[in-house]
Amino acid sequence: MLASLLRIILLTATLKILERGLDKGPIIPCFLLGVASVLDLGSTIHIYNEDKSAEIADYKALESDWEVTGADLYQALTLYGEGLRK
Repeated sequence: MLASLLRIILLTATLKILERGLDKGPIIPCFLLGVASVLDLGSTIHIYNEDKSAEIADYKALESDWEVTGADLYQALTLYGEGLRK
């Protein structure tokens, strides 16, 4: 119940800020989401694992980790190669 109320407050605040325009003030939704996350004891705001089995969840997590690792390696090697050319 409290989490649902916090979610409604967060969405309302986000819509008000978007109506006002992002360039006219600080972006508060991230702060409100953080506050709502702290108060969300039922863990209803963030859903991390919707897979049917732990094995599928592990596979997806490992795949994602290696994709990020590969992108980081590619960026590092590209920057290193550009530095050698200078």
